[in-house]
Amino acid sequence: MTLAQKRDELRQEERTRFIEPEEFCELAVSSRKLVRSDVSAASVKGLYSPDDNLYYFVEEERLDNFRTARIIDSQPLQIA
Repeated sequence: MTLAQKRDELRQEERTRFIEPEEFCELAVSSRKLVRSDVSAASVKGLYSPDDNLYYFVEEERLDNFRTARIIDSQPLQIA
């Protein structure tokens, strides 16, 4: 089974949401009760919300690209 097929399988599951990297990062640092639920076979990072009974996934490469862009765009600290 290819990576794309594994991801498509996850997308078909009723309690699964694929979200944008920015939303994933916001969820990860929120005060919501979440459990890491990565699926390495599909190369996705995941968070499970027991309160909603939902899995939130983002593709690893999209998350990595988002993080890299944020680092490049950030301003270095300056000493006053």
